[in-house]
Amino acid sequence: MILTALLAVLVSGPALTPAPDAQIERHGDHLTLKGGIVWINTDAFTDGVVSAELRLPARRGFTGLLFRARDGLDGELIYLRHHQRGNPDAWQYHPRHNGHQAYQIYQGEGFAGTASWRVDEWIRVELHVAGDRAELFVDGESIARVDDLQTGRTSGRIGFWGLLGERDIRQVEIARTAPRLTQHQVDAPAEIEGALIESWDVSAPLPESAVAQAMTIADITVSAGDWTTVPATHRGIADLNTVAPLGPESDTVLARHTIEAAEAGPVLFDFGFSDRARVFLNGSLLYTGADEFRSRDYRFLGTVGRYDTLVLPLQEGTNELIVAVSETEGGWALTGALRTPGPASGHF
Repeated sequence: MILTALLAVLVSGPALTPAPDAQIERHGDHLTLKGGIVWINTDAFTDGVVSAELRLPARRGFTGLLFRARDGLDGELIYLRHHQRGNPDAWQYHPRHNGHQAYQIYQGEGFAGTASWRVDEWIRVELHVAGDRAELFVDGESIARVDDLQTGRTSGRIGFWGLLGERDIRQVEIARTAPRLTQHQVDAPAEIEGALIESWDVSAPLPESAVAQAMTIADITVSAGDWTTVPATHRGIADLNTVAPLGPESDTVLARHTIEAAEAGPVLFDFGFSDRARVFLNGSLLYTGADEFRSRDYRFLGTVGRYDTLVLPLQEGTNELIVAVSETEGGWALTGALRTPGPASGHF
């Protein structure tokens, strides 16, 4: 069965509902979305195919579909970068938690890649979804495959999402038929060197100003009871976007991990973060750094990985590692692994 979502200006009645903050223009046969979300009026979307004709300009902009969404802040998001067509980051998938962008976390096969499409012309875009997989087609050609949808949600709302620039939308359809998904070999994840920190205890958010001048953990005031456990999942990264929405007074969290050492001595801490980090060991500040978008050059994305290494001088027994992580945009995150300089010793 095909359900066709007609534009609100047509006699069949409204079938695309703009979110309150959406910026739209209605035309005779199409809708122009200049930012925000327009929802497709349909029953909860689980598996199936959603298709539409889109017209995307070449200039900078981001256009996609938010699906299996609870609301505009939480769901699965796949989108095209208008200005990056043909490049390795032409398309992007990431889960959307608390309204955050997360492209700095979710990279690699099945999360971002190369794609091409015609600009300033109508193209037919189809999103096929089944279980924990999704695939995006343009004019009948597969351009993006996601093999591991991350939110765990099985149904929800679906709509068109736009950021910067504009995009035209018409001829929207939803099919409750079996989707067409390409069979292919998925590479095994890369082996992690050292002992991955598999979860972090994370504080409630606080303003970055509360940690900016801190030389010791004692200089930072945080509620003792407001901690939650955040697992390290995709590529061994803890997605801190799941903790809370981002705000001027809530752009920083403390992430804590306890290390038990059989004897005193140094270990190597391979780590990565987004966007800024301050590392404390046993209460004392050891490191500060920044990896935010465009902080190093105009194409620096701030992609998270264990690209930095810090020597941790452990004491015998219990050691407390705390990282204050502050975020601007792109993916609030932390990852870390511990290894010894020589043969393995101690318990992490």
